[in-house]
Formats: sequence, C-alpha cells, structure tokens
Amino acid sequence: MNGRFPEPVAGPQGRDRRIRAARWTRRIDRFVHMAIGVVALLLPLWAGAIATGPYLPLNSGTTWTYAVDGSGAYVTEVLEGTYDVNGVATKALRTNFSIAYMTNDSNGIREHREDDGFGDVITLSPPFKDAEPAMDIGATVPSSGTASIELGGSEHSR
Repeated sequence: MNGRFPEPVAGPQGRDRRIRAARWTRRIDRFVHMAIGVVALLLPLWAGAIATGPYLPLNSGTTWTYAVDGSGAYVTEVLEGTYDVNGVATKALRTNFSIAYMTNDSNGIREHREDDGFGDVITLSPPFKDAEPAMDIGATVPSSGTASIELGGSEHSR
C-alpha cells in the first residue's frame, strides 16, 4: 500500500480493475453530461421574467424586414426624432402601409397612436400595452382604454 491507494496489481486482476474503473468513469461522465443537459433545458423555466425592451429597440434608423406568405416582404423603420402623442414623446415606426407611435420604457412597450397614411388616425388613451417591462414566456398582457378615431378629419371615440 502506498498510503491512500492500493498498489497496482499486475496480471489479469490488475487489468480487470482498470477495466472496471474505466467503465465507472464512463458512467459518471454520462451522468454528468445528462445532468448538464437537464439543467440547460430547465434553466429558462427557473430564470423568471425576461426583459422585453431589447426585442423592440426604438433607435432612429433601426429597421426590420418581415416576410409575407413567401411572396414578398414589408419593412418597419424607426423614424428620426420624437412625436408628441397626448403629452408623451413617442417614436414613429413606419411600415409599407402605416405609422405606429410607440414607447419602450419602464412602463413596457406601448402603442399610443396608429396612422394608416390615408387620413385615418387612431389615438389610444391610455396607450395600448403590447408588453410589460419584463414577462414570463407565454404570459398575456391585459390592456383597455379609449380609442379616438379620426376618419379623414372627423373624430369619433369608442
């Protein structure tokens, strides 16, 4: 004995011990890898709420391109400057067919106004909430309020 471990055994018995030790090492390795995989799969469930702000950056000049049924695309672009909607500085997001006036701050992602480009404007009070500042995957966002609709110059509220 060398103090901690038995001396290696020569011959068939030593070979058998080395084989058994190698098998146990492989089993332990497989268990560790499996445990790491399980933790990696479950980590998002333990992580809690996810910040929503980075999913809608409102930096001027930012663009997104969306495919439409494989036959075309439309582009959303964040316009320069800010636009006042009900006393709130908003950013304008222009698509091929409309402009949405949005905020992305400590109150979450909110839509304040929609302009269809043909004279019809919908102003939302309070703003429609698209997302809370942080949300769990699959969570929903309740939102309610009044929509003031301006149709080519005449205003209606619902």
